[in-house]
Amino acid sequence: MKTPDLVSVIVPVYGVEEYLNRCVDSITQQTHEHLEIILVDDGSPDRCGEICDEYAARDPGSG
Repeated sequence: MKTPDLVSVIVPVYGVEEYLNRCVDSITQQTHEHLEIILVDDGSPDRCGEICDEYAARDPGSG
């Protein structure tokens, strides 16, 4: 049996604190089972880095 393809979603994260939770929550609600979300925090001056860390802490597959 063939394993379903992995789908990677890359999200650039800089100055989007207001939208980041809604964006990531929307992605995680997709039905595709083999999904990885890559949040690229490029030193955003707002809370984006903290929000990314919060999502990583909740994901058993991160690290």
